[in-house]
Amino acid sequence: MAERWDMVVVGAGTAGLPAAVFAAERGLRVLVVEKSRRVGGTLLISGGQMSGAGTRHQQRHGVDDTPEEHFRDVMAFSEGRADPDLVRLATDNAAGTIDWLDELGFEFSPDCPAVRFNHRHHPYSKARMHWGTDAGDSIAEVIIPELESAVAGGAVEVMPGTSLVGLDHGAGAVHGVRIEGPDGLQEHGAGAVVLAAGGYTANPVLFEELSSGRLVSPGLPTATGDAHRIAAELGGRLRGGAHWLPVFGGIEDPEAPHRTVHKDYWAVLTPQIRPPWEVYVNRSGRRFVSEEEGDEVVRGRALRAQDGQVFWVVFDEAVLREAPDLLPAWGADGVRARAGRKPPVMAADTLEGLAAAAGIDPDGLAATVAGYNAAVSGAPDELGRRHLPLPIAEPPFYAVENHGTTLPTPAGVAVDGGLRVLTAEGRPIGGLYAAGEILGSAAFSGSGAAAGMNVTPAMTFGRLLGSGLGS
Repeated sequence: MAERWDMVVVGAGTAGLPAAVFAAERGLRVLVVEKSRRVGGTLLISGGQMSGAGTRHQQRHGVDDTPEEHFRDVMAFSEGRADPDLVRLATDNAAGTIDWLDELGFEFSPDCPAVRFNHRHHPYSKARMHWGTDAGDSIAEVIIPELESAVAGGAVEVMPGTSLVGLDHGAGAVHGVRIEGPDGLQEHGAGAVVLAAGGYTANPVLFEELSSGRLVSPGLPTATGDAHRIAAELGGRLRGGAHWLPVFGGIEDPEAPHRTVHKDYWAVLTPQIRPPWEVYVNRSGRRFVSEEEGDEVVRGRALRAQDGQVFWVVFDEAVLREAPDLLPAWGADGVRARAGRKPPVMAADTLEGLAAAAGIDPDGLAATVAGYNAAVSGAPDELGRRHLPLPIAEPPFYAVENHGTTLPTPAGVAVDGGLRVLTAEGRPIGGLYAAGEILGSAAFSGSGAAAGMNVTPAMTFGRLLGSGLGS
């Protein structure tokens, strides 16, 4: 062993940063292993949405709230499929995490606390959503200096550009890590190892294996699921993949398969923000959910059921000319300029030509557009849609390819109430803990969507492990 540490934290992101900071505060020597060249993890790309009950920020705004109410809402949003023990641990301690950020000088958005962050999630019963003025960067900006202070004081060492390749394991417990970085392969002993390495949004094969869907994600390129695989090799149980709920829409980068283009170039498909002028069709050319459906869970489940979780937003020149911009960053002229015979924007003078360019069944698309146009003229819409401003009839015709996307990955390692990694038989693996996205988003949202229940539990569990939970 090159050196022995009181704690090795794998991943310097949402969970790993507070784990290292709080462990250092209680006098532990901590090694932080980070695969990327910089610390911050998904905080650097996250919206930074947090939910917590009983926070000081709520009290400043006259909001009377309790962890019990928070717990009930989350379990309802998850339809009872979230892990109640982990949800309880997260909601009981969320206020302490948000108050800690508050003490560090976190700058809250003037729009919070609120019952919801956006229309993608159901509103909470109380105004318990918190977020900063600069998304996840607002969180990183107050935590990273705390890590840097611990490094300067000698309590913490950070190894960037370094990957976990294995764990030293024997007699039912983990005793250290095997890592590979700029200095080659190394082994380090550890009193405890905290897996906080994130998800698998850069591993299409693992995503298909664990979540049974096609991966399209804006996630970090370093999120390859290494810790998931290594925990499973030790007998750790992975769970929750079947609960994957894709985000409804996102444009795949034509130059980088499985990656999305920048979020500013996504289509506005939220009906509460922009009523739909187009139709959404699957590979068969058929509509599969009402374009007016505003429930993100309903839309996500409908999209997951489609072949490849792909759909096309279909419209014509009149809609492009008259409707509010579908792609505000491009505008109508930008859509016309990008229209070609490959994704994400296809165009043709006929519906048959559009179907051929997009890979959509031509008969299905023709029948769908005919039925929609009849509804515009007064016939009943097959999906009950009411906003029917224009027929789709004026060439050229357009199709914008969209995909079900994901940032937090659903499958994760099973842990007990002390966040100890469990085997398939339910036994804890000694010395091995987990926090953050490696637990899987399904542990907190089931097959639904509970706002603020990715970032907050990750930070909270990192804070608790650093403070001594389970030791």
